Amino acid sequence: MFSIGQMGELMALDDLDLVFAGSDEAGSGNARLAALKVLKQTMETDIGVELQLAARILNLKVIEEPEKPMQLTGNGRISINPALPFEATVGYRSTESSCFRFPALEELEIAQNQTFVQCAGFARVPMSWRALVRSGGEGLVMKGAGLEFDRYGAAMVLQNGVFQVPDFRLLGDQASLLGNGWVNRESGSGVIRLVVSSAAAEWVKARLGVERMDSLDPGNRQFLDVDFWRNPTGWMADLDGRTVPLSEIGLSGR
Repeated sequence: MFSIGQMGELMALDDLDLVFAGSDEAGSGNARLAALKVLKQTMETDIGVELQLAARILNLKVIEEPEKPMQLTGNGRISINPALPFEATVGYRSTESSCFRFPALEELEIAQNQTFVQCAGFARVPMSWRALVRSGGEGLVMKGAGLEFDRYGAAMVLQNGVFQVPDFRLLGDQASLLGNGWVNRESGSGVIRLVVSSAAAEWVKARLGVERMDSLDPGNRQFLDVDFWRNPTGWMADLDGRTVPLSEIGLSGR
């Protein structure tokens, strides 16, 4: 496996089958990947990539295959020098069910998903990595929490060793989750707002063990704000004044 970053946090190429002709200065070829992973999320499997090396800069371009239900586009470049500076742009679109995990949240099953990623930095200097991720989709299920949503949207940024999620939302008729947060190698924190219909509020309070929720608009929707953070034992949450593992409220599997 070829990866950028320790343990492939930023990008990883699994099972790379490479055919290349040339020298360490110039040449061309192609590669086949078993899987491409960006920010530890598998974006596509069985990918063809064109390679072109000139002036010790390796250019990569994804070979598009329109017949696949999962469409991947993208290109990148890596300079062959000790610091391994790189940059890449990847677009992903899926019309079949796939899974995705956001920091601190249960894995989501998504019926339709579109993701766009830009990243750059020096591969040997993790604090230099920068990435921008925009993602959206329809038909979501958070299995651990037993919740279904109509659509989702998220914006994520990696900079200076911190992975930030300034905007995250799962939207549905009966329940919605809105949140933001950040995480690095050692810690993290954020807040999630759970918004539910009045009809679902009593069920939610009983499930979470809270006595009350605040009214968002009288007679219609109610909400509960949950602060969460990561410590050495895992993700924790403040639930109505009680500190509990985030997994206990059905939002996180870890």
